[in-house]
Amino acid sequence: MTFNINKAIKKLVSIANTSSQGKCALHVRLALDAGGIEIRPTLGQAKLYDPVLSRYGFKLNRYSKGVLIDSSSCKNYSPEAGDIAVIPNVEGGRPEGHIAMFTGKEWISDFKQRDMWGGPIYRKADPDVAIYRFPKDSQ
Repeated sequence: MTFNINKAIKKLVSIANTSSQGKCALHVRLALDAGGIEIRPTLGQAKLYDPVLSRYGFKLNRYSKGVLIDSSSCKNYSPEAGDIAVIPNVEGGRPEGHIAMFTGKEWISDFKQRDMWGGPIYRKADPDVAIYRFPKDSQ
């Protein structure tokens, strides 16, 4: 299976809103489709992409909470273009959780985010985050 990260990022950037519309899973799925990864049946909830992305060739790269990266700042994690963060639901947040892709310069879900978290509720809760990366040798 191959994945064209540039096509995926181009699609995601082209459909990004200025603020959240509650459609992060849809937008990331459309980007994946554009890059050649068609996840079927489609997933309506962001949190369900963990561990489904593994079935499509993505490798689980990092979890937070100090297992592999510093959970409070993620300073030990350097995102790469095409990385996908899958965040579970947290108290006060959306029950579907959150998902976003890194473009090489910013995180985008259905909007351009200021960081990986996608909002203050997730940032404050600091939940475990699954980071998926497609292997370079498979692109």
